[in-house]
Amino acid sequence: MDVDLRRIVRRMLAAHEADAARSREAFGKEYASHLGPTVSQDRELATLRSLRALARHVDTMIDDQIVSARRRDNPAAWAAIGRELGITGQAASKRARTRNLRVVPLTPERYAEIVAEARHLTGRD
Repeated sequence: MDVDLRRIVRRMLAAHEADAARSREAFGKEYASHLGPTVSQDRELATLRSLRALARHVDTMIDDQIVSARRRDNPAAWAAIGRELGITGQAASKRARTRNLRVVPLTPERYAEIVAEARHLTGRD
């Protein structure tokens, strides 16, 4: 996937600056001191906020790819997943466990177990 992260962050910062300017105009100059730092003073914090949001999105995308790699017919090894992430296979596996990722392939046998359990829980045995 070819993504220009700088362009994404610039767009997020521009949106934040526009929102801040609209807020200051709406409240008027007499209330501007209650709105916090000016846009130029707040630029570093806005950048951090944008990067944090971007990191959350990237983490979600990584999680989705880990699930896809593990749930396919021929699951990728944890070592291979870890290598692509720049970590060990054990660390990749731990990430999946701590983030509660559904990485177990859904085999026909497992599907039958889930259906039987659902029928039991709903009283449709």
